Amino acid sequence: MNQEAIDRLVASGRLAIVPTNPDRARVLLAQARKHLESADAISASDPSLAYVALYDAARKAILAHMLAHGYREAARPGAHQAVIEYALAALGDSAAAEALARLNRLGRNRNRSEYESWEPSPKAIKSDLKHASEIVTLVETLLTAQ
Repeated sequence: MNQEAIDRLVASGRLAIVPTNPDRARVLLAQARKHLESADAISASDPSLAYVALYDAARKAILAHMLAHGYREAARPGAHQAVIEYALAALGDSAAAEALARLNRLGRNRNRSEYESWEPSPKAIKSDLKHASEIVTLVETLLTAQ
């Protein structure tokens, strides 16, 4: 864990220190797991929604980790980027480092799917669903061990 990077996010106002909330973290992890299942189930019929779901699964897993450790993103523009930066600082040296390194691309693709006319290919969904799943599984494992 790169605590200095996390402290910089707090000092800049991009993350806030909050009381730990393991119950909310468990709810977010359950939602993340359901999002992965939904993304897989609808990937052929609604690829754009599937992509949004897989991105949200990874994001909610990271939010769960944040809450379990007493952080939350600040409610301001760029909040998703702060979550990604937290993930890289807190989890970037984990077994899911490769999946975490792809978070920025997942976020950009999610935005392209939401705000442009980009539709993810089956290959992109399959690959990125794998990365999102690795992130969710990592956070589940870490929080279960606490």
